[in-house]
Amino acid sequence: MSPSARMNELDQLKRFVLCVYEFIEQLSGAHMDLAAAAAIEASSSLPGLRAASSDMIECTQDFDGGMLAQLEERLASQNLPSLALMRSRQGRLIAEIVARGEIRSEDECRLILSVLSDVDSLILSGTNREIAEQLVADFNGR
Repeated sequence: MSPSARMNELDQLKRFVLCVYEFIEQLSGAHMDLAAAAAIEASSSLPGLRAASSDMIECTQDFDGGMLAQLEERLASQNLPSLALMRSRQGRLIAEIVARGEIRSEDECRLILSVLSDVDSLILSGTNREIAEQLVADFNGR
């Protein structure tokens, strides 16, 4: 990945995480932890920001109807990727891990576990779900 592509992805992920975090905060009536926001802004860890964006996607998995439309509108107004696109990217990454037959990092393991824990998820079903479960067991057995 070129340095400019890396910086672009870092910026986009930071903005995505903060946008979704602020949206969830407004729904819950909570106040944003300023230290957490500052840490996200200062982060230069691509794997860390990818994990944070995955966490935000997981936090929105039960959104539907109006809430989902509002969040998608907010993301679009800030020229950020849609939640649907981010979920699609996450799905492709999961498919790559399952096809590879190996979990290579804690972040990949967390991603697989988040999908396995969602019994309504269609990302992993049937044989792929069984393979993913075995991959997690193998990774944790190291």
